[in-house]
Amino acid sequence: MKFTYETQGAITYLVCELDAMEQIDSLTLGMLTNNHIQGLAPVLYTEMNEQRFLKYNISAKVTVEQFFSGTMNKQRTLTAFSNILEALCSADEYMIDPNCFSMIPEHVFLNVSNCETGLICLPLTVDKDVNEEVAGLFKQILFSTQFDQSEDAGYITQLITYLNGGASFNVYGLKDLVVKLESSSAAPAQPAYRPPVQPSSQPAPVASAFDSTISIDDMFTTMGGTQRPIQAQPAQQPIQQPVQPAPVAPANRPMTPPVAPQQPIPQPAPVSPVKPIAPVNPVQPAIPRPAVQPQAPQVAIPKPPVSNNPGFAIPGQAAPAVPPVAEQKQKKQKKEKAPAVVAEPKEKKGFMGGLFSSKENKGKKGLDQQELVYPIQGNPSGKPQPPAQNSNGVYPVQTPPVQQTPPVYTPPQYQPPVQPVPVQNSFNETTVLSPGMLGGGETTVLSSAPSMPNPCLTRVKSGEKISINKPVFRIGKEKSYVDYFIGDNTAISRSHCNIHTESGEYFIEDTNSTNHTYLNGKIITSNVKTKLTNGDKVRLANEDFTFSV
Repeated sequence: MKFTYETQGAITYLVCELDAMEQIDSLTLGMLTNNHIQGLAPVLYTEMNEQRFLKYNISAKVTVEQFFSGTMNKQRTLTAFSNILEALCSADEYMIDPNCFSMIPEHVFLNVSNCETGLICLPLTVDKDVNEEVAGLFKQILFSTQFDQSEDAGYITQLITYLNGGASFNVYGLKDLVVKLESSSAAPAQPAYRPPVQPSSQPAPVASAFDSTISIDDMFTTMGGTQRPIQAQPAQQPIQQPVQPAPVAPANRPMTPPVAPQQPIPQPAPVSPVKPIAPVNPVQPAIPRPAVQPQAPQVAIPKPPVSNNPGFAIPGQAAPAVPPVAEQKQKKQKKEKAPAVVAEPKEKKGFMGGLFSSKENKGKKGLDQQELVYPIQGNPSGKPQPPAQNSNGVYPVQTPPVQQTPPVYTPPQYQPPVQPVPVQNSFNETTVLSPGMLGGGETTVLSSAPSMPNPCLTRVKSGEKISINKPVFRIGKEKSYVDYFIGDNTAISRSHCNIHTESGEYFIEDTNSTNHTYLNGKIITSNVKTKLTNGDKVRLANEDFTFSV
């Protein structure tokens, strides 16, 4: 028995070539070819040149090994297990021997969208136990699959415990366990919304079996039974009321009608005297205010002007004596002939005044004690005059300008290069550090380490680069399953192809896509790994990509 893959148009077949010694079960073959059995892959039987072939349609499905290659959650895992077991158990309805199924991972196919199965049933007379093959398949899946760490893994423990049950294990018991686990993981149904009942002032009438408005026949019909048979009932007799005897008056006394007892007349409740109601805001009588006495107007007396010039007379004061003009000229000439006297500033204590006024420096003048006398331009006498003070009363210090000399160029001295020092890292590899890493103050120059290969696919239509960052990188349009989602091209299959990274080499594998996968213009066989090299042209249906490393 030999298995190969064949592509015809949009259909992918798993072809089984039978040996000459293998016998076909005609009853099982008739059931497979004449019926569409849910969960089983459709099969075609052909003979050519004394060779017999069984062709199974596995289009749009992937193998169990490919299906469980990524991270799986609880719901998706249990759904796949349940569909596989359901297909095995439904074979009894078509009188198919369950031992005819091939339960190896390469012959169990699943749809990535709804987890629909496509089992391979070989209509041959075989001698094997399907329970052992199912237990081995499920153990291999549970031990090799990476499950979601955020979920409770208790269901995996229960499955493995049952699979290790030995003789007590069977397919039907495993199916019941999976269905139980699947129902427990389902979210509880939310109760239907009911509008709140508005309370009423009067209670609503409650219908009961004793209510005169509901008949017994209606009660029988409501409870699901048939209508009660009509029985003849006796005529109702009128109920006779007891007659009270009339009172008999004695003979010697006239008869008087009985007098009804008088009921006491209700007395009205005493009424409390009404108190007068005080006004809310009583009007207070106006209080007369004292009359305001008029005040005499105040007249502002102007102040006499102040003048520094004694030549002006101030009203109300005696006029100052004004010297004659001749005396003023004589005083002015005397002032011009007198030499200029510059007052020496007093000794100041401080850093600039007297150098902290120490004994050694006593008698020496500080910077601010020296005579700050500079010739002033425009002075015809040439005599030193004191510098003008600023607004704060401080004499500004003027320093002569410093003559700047042009810089002299000095050529740099030659320094021998520093040899790099190898440093051993934690991965037992030598990393060469540049001289700047030794703290010399020079610019750091990092050495170029060998870069790791970064394989990627470039989408020709958009120029997008797709990094191949997983050992098994899946491409398709099923967003919940693939690693790179193509949603704008309906020709792409749900799971179109996988790219495998193995020992530094890269391979592409078509996963039974409808429109197939092409490498450098040639179609590749489904479920067969084909090697990729740098610069290869990859086409998925009608979408072009370029592979580069």
